Formats: sequence, C-alpha cells, structure tokens
Amino acid sequence: MATKPNTQRGGWAIRAAVSFGFVMAVSLALSGAAFADHDPADGPEVPPTLVPFLGGDPAAGCFRLQPAVEDEWTVFADAHMTYYYDSTTKKLTFVMDAGWLMAKVYDKGGTTLNLYDYTSFPDGGIAHDDGLVAPDNASGGAAGLSHADFCPVGPFATPTPTVAPTDTPSPAPTDTPSPAPTDTPTPAPTATPTAAPTDTPAPTATPTAAPTATPTPTPTLPNTGPTPTPTPTLPDTSGSPITSATPPDPTGNAFLLLLIGSVAGLMFMFLPRKKRERLS
Repeated sequence: MATKPNTQRGGWAIRAAVSFGFVMAVSLALSGAAFADHDPADGPEVPPTLVPFLGGDPAAGCFRLQPAVEDEWTVFADAHMTYYYDSTTKKLTFVMDAGWLMAKVYDKGGTTLNLYDYTSFPDGGIAHDDGLVAPDNASGGAAGLSHADFCPVGPFATPTPTVAPTDTPSPAPTDTPSPAPTDTPTPAPTATPTAAPTDTPAPTATPTAAPTATPTPTPTLPNTGPTPTPTPTLPDTSGSPITSATPPDPTGNAFLLLLIGSVAGLMFMFLPRKKRERLS
C-alpha cells in the first residue's frame, strides 16, 4: 500500500514559519529598525566615526567580542545576537534576537575604533546590519578585527501575533484492511473408549443335596419264639386219604368255581345259535 504524505505535519511547519515571519515583521515595524537587503552585503546603514581607543573595559551595557569566530554564524548570547565575520573581506554582519536592538558597535583595528551609532533610529537601535569594518591600517586597507564591543538595547515587548486560521487538512481516510477470516479448526471428535464387556460369571449352582432315601423300617414280627418245624406226615399205608398239613384256600376254590361257571355259561349261549342257523 502506498504511504500517503503527512499533510498535517507539513501544515504545522508552514504555520510555524508564517508565525515567525509575522513576529519578525511586527518587531521591526514597531522598533523602526532599518532592515535593508543585505545579501549581498550593502551596509552599513550608518557611516562609521573614527575614535581613539583609550583602553580599558567596554562601556556599561556593552559586551566585548574577542576574538571573533571567523567564517561561520556564531551566537553571542551576552549581546543577544548572532554574527558572521568574513576573514577575507574583514566585514562583520550581525542579527539581533527577537525583542532586542543594537544601539552602538565599536569595531577596533590597530589603535583606533570605528563607531557605528544607531541611536538615532526609532527605539534607539537597529535589528540587523552588515559590512562593518575596522579602521584602515597604514597600507590603506581595512585592518583585521582586533575586538568589537556591542551595546544592545531591550528587551522590547513583542506583540503576540494573530495568525490567520488556516484550514487544517483532514487526513484522507485510509482503508483499514479487514483481517481475512480464519477457519476455526474443528476439534476432531475423541473416541470415547468403550469398556470391554466382561463375562459375567455364571451363577454357581448350589449343589442340592440328593435326597437320602429314608430306609423303610422293616416290620419286626413279634418274637414268638422259634418257628416250629412242621413234622412231615408219613403216608397212611392203611388206605386213609392223604391229608395236607396246610388247609386249602377257600378264596382260590371260589375263583375256580367262578371260572368254570363262566365258561359253561358261554358255551350255553353259543350252542343254541348255531343250531338255529343250521335249521334255517
């Protein structure tokens, strides 16, 4: 996906630059400082006045720069400014901090000084100047910078700039990619282990006691003493009928008589029928 430029950050940078420029413009307008075009350097804004160097420390409210840093912009915090000294042209440029102006500059070379006096400007000073040099040396050219004394004035109240509201660009909405749906894995069913059937032991037959035959008591005949032994009867040789020692059984005799009677009755019944058949 292409990355969109951060327009919001760029908008803040633009507003900050506009605000800074507005503050500088208002500050210069209120102070009445002459802020000419100094690129390339076209100063100084005032002609220098040659004065003798009497020695000693800088005047009250002034700050001495010695030695000067060459060929680069350098902050001189005591004088509330930033300066640049060109070692080739021997020229000095300064820019004051916001709310501060420069009233005088003493640029020394040899035994004399060039005084740049800006006190006639509105608010008694200037916010920026360039092309400042030390007095000429014996050869007729500009001497090198021995030291410089700067006398600032301020601070001046800096009005709060009113920045015209600017439309804050709304960042273009970006499509939030929807996460691709992921398939929720279905857990594989876990086979529930089935308990192996166990053989139920067959009930053990309780042995039934075989019925014990109750012995039938043998009737005990009354003891009548020793059984008499029959005395055998010798046959009567005298012609007497033989008699049995054991009397005949009347029941057997009756049965025999009944049997004979039945047979006789049957014969009686069948015999007449056969005679009639014959007669016919």
